[in-house]
Amino acid sequence: MSTVRAAQPGVPRHILAASDLSAHGARAVRRGVQLAREHGAELSVLHVSCPRAESMPRGQAEARLGAQLPPEAAGDSNVKVMVRWRDSSRSRAIASVARERDADLIVLGVRPGPGQPVGNTPKGVTAAGGIPVLLVRDEPRHEYATVLLAVDRSPDCVYAAQFGLSLTPGASHIVGHAVVIVGEQLLRLRSVEGTELDSLRASAAANERPRIEAIARRLRPQPERIVLEPGHPRDAVPRLCRRYGADLVVVGKGTGGVMERAILGSVSAFLIRWAPSDVLVVPGERTS
Repeated sequence: MSTVRAAQPGVPRHILAASDLSAHGARAVRRGVQLAREHGAELSVLHVSCPRAESMPRGQAEARLGAQLPPEAAGDSNVKVMVRWRDSSRSRAIASVARERDADLIVLGVRPGPGQPVGNTPKGVTAAGGIPVLLVRDEPRHEYATVLLAVDRSPDCVYAAQFGLSLTPGASHIVGHAVVIVGEQLLRLRSVEGTELDSLRASAAANERPRIEAIARRLRPQPERIVLEPGHPRDAVPRLCRRYGADLVVVGKGTGGVMERAILGSVSAFLIRWAPSDVLVVPGERTS
């Protein structure tokens, strides 16, 4: 982590890993260290504390935060350990420090296992937008190996997928798209199922494939696989993660049109809790 690189699209120059000093906070710190080493980026390790009399003294908090760093990161000049007292919500404080330090990636820990409650801090930081947020669910024993790039019809999904590709250059990448048959539940109620429903799904997938292949062609390097999966994204994306053993899923945030959001809801918010892997939420590309 000795050399900080020049800016490159989707390659982090400054990573902010925030920890609440818990076990899942420590996982976020370790993943932040791994990514910073991989990309030659600066790393800020942050703990935000409440300014109350019963709060942990700053020196003790800094010592506990520093202890979460792996041995190879201790004493690294590109790693800064910080404890900040907050006068607002923890999520706002983290977002404020990220902007202050010009971070281009925020790393947070969440409870392991899909379906576990996600605290207000990960939700708040992700909702703030503007900076990609990596939510670490699993122990970071190695670099990411298999990454699912979840794409939709939104104009910014290419940016999100490219960010995920650039962040994980050594991984195998799969472009995944959920093929939704509008009114499928109503068709089921009308006893349309089996072969007829499979035919509708196959037709919808055939119509969508050229669009998704066009998205994949814009990515560099080219993903190894393109998969179209029938069903709502909330079901299809976790299913694809399990099928291909993905340890990271990349999803854009809030980029669909009004009608698409009305039909699909917030896929990123759902995946934060229910994906069986780490989740990278990438907001739309910032323009000057």
